[in-house]
Formats: sequence, structure tokens, C-alpha cells
Amino acid sequence: GLSSLHKSGNHGSLYVPEWDWRNRHSKNWLTPVKDQQLCSSCWAFAPLGTLEAYANLYFNQNVDFDLSEQELICFSNAGSCDNGYTRKTVDFIEKNGVVSEECCPYQAQDTSCNERCDNPSDRVSVEGHANLSNYIAEDSLKRLIFRFPVGVSISSWSHAIVVAGYKTLSAGDQITSQTETITVPENSELIGRTAWLIKNSWGTSWGDNGYGYVVTNLANTRNSYYLTGKVISAVYRDSDILCKDEDGDGYYTWGIGARPASVPDWAPVQQDGDDSDYSKGPANQYGFLEKLNPDE
Repeated sequence: GLSSLHKSGNHGSLYVPEWDWRNRHSKNWLTPVKDQQLCSSCWAFAPLGTLEAYANLYFNQNVDFDLSEQELICFSNAGSCDNGYTRKTVDFIEKNGVVSEECCPYQAQDTSCNERCDNPSDRVSVEGHANLSNYIAEDSLKRLIFRFPVGVSISSWSHAIVVAGYKTLSAGDQITSQTETITVPENSELIGRTAWLIKNSWGTSWGDNGYGYVVTNLANTRNSYYLTGKVISAVYRDSDILCKDEDGDGYYTWGIGARPASVPDWAPVQQDGDDSDYSKGPANQYGFLEKLNPDE
């Protein structure tokens, strides 16, 4: 409930007041919300939600992989419908990759696991990951989220989710708990606090179409991690990474990997912070976008 919230308002933050991977460069970089149903498999859904978003950012386009949670339940040794371990899951993904949903469809139960197809069309993995300490600072988490969504477990919910952004709360904003959504009242102690935008795996009826802004002290999180390095796929390769300047402002985007050779030599070192608006250039370390034509 909301009574447990602490008055640790982040009123003096230097960081941009809002970030949302559902709307960067006027695109949604997250894959559709899924529903784990009556199986406690958030430990599988959250890492795959993190990987699916990371892959979109890595290839700088909506490849929108739909990866198989059931394969993780059946073959990863990371858990079952009773309980599981996100970090074991991420280790498994890194070492073995994951097939698509159609190859091993979700059953919402521990099955005999003979459902996996014989010749998967793809198996997606990621080169690496880094585990975060349980005492990450708000600003450190924001800096990571500027790069990609982050996998987090909320201790008091015993639940793993994807953090895909944040906002600094104002009166009238909506925040969501496990069971309800409330509107922040005028003069609330919540005003000025950071609410984390989570992608959940409880279907689209939860929160705002499966997303919600959650207020929690980061000491109430654990088993947080982020992905690193290349995305390995049989279907998409590094040559498929899109390098583009869609708004014609001379700043290019190429995703979260190293600058590819296809970027013109004359193009600036930094990537565009908003490639749908030619008046906005790179983002600084605090998430604010450089104005390119202030004298307009």
C-alpha cells in the first residue's frame, strides 16, 4: 500500500523529469505486454522483456522478438511455476539463447516439456550482463535507463519486472500498486518523488495497459541487472543494425552498440537524442536534449 512510502523526495535532481522507452524518437521500443497467468513465472518474463527491448535498441528498429518463457520454465533449471531466479535465467539466456514463442508456446504450467519444436528458426542470446548491487542510487538507475530498460525485482511484491522509464510526480499523476491505481492528490508528500515506469507481465488489464508508475524506495529492490554487448540471432545480424538520420538534423542514431562504419565520417560523435525532431540534438548526461536552433 501507499502508507509504507518514505518521504525521500528527490526535489533537487539534476536529471530530466521524465523518461519513457514507449516514446523515444516517437517510437515504442518495448514489445507487447504478456500475461504469465496463474504461474509464478515472472522470473522468466522479466528477463525476456528486458532482452526483447534491448534487441530493439541494439538493432535500432522494432525487430520485436517474441521469446519463449516456456522454454525457460522447461529447460533453464532457473525455476518453475512455483518460484524461480532471474539471475539464473539471465545466465541461461547468455549461454544458450532462447527460441521464439511459436517454437515453444507458453502453457502457464510446468509441462512435460516435449512441446519445443525440432528446428527453431532463431535462437536469441545476448553477449553479457551486469548485476547491480541492492543499494543502487536513484540517479545511477536513471543513467542506466537512459541507455536501455533494466531488469528489477520488487522485494515487497516478490516479483520481477522491467523498468522502462520514470517520472517525477506531480499532482494528478497516476501511480499503481499491485492491486490499485490512485491519482496523486494536491499537496501530497508524493509530489517530487520519482515513480518508476514498469512493464509488468500481468496482462493488459493491470495498470495502464500492463504498465504502471510505481513508487518504491530502491532499497526495496533486489536482483537487478542490465544486459551488455551484442545480440546474437540467426535471423538478424550486426549488418541489420539501422544507422539513420530520420529528422535530417545531421545527427545519426545507430542504437546501443559501437558506432558502425556506415555512419558518415563527418557526422557528430554523439547520437541524436530525438530523431523525430530536427530542433533537438544529443542528450546530455542528465537526459536533457540539446536545442539545435534556439534562435528560430
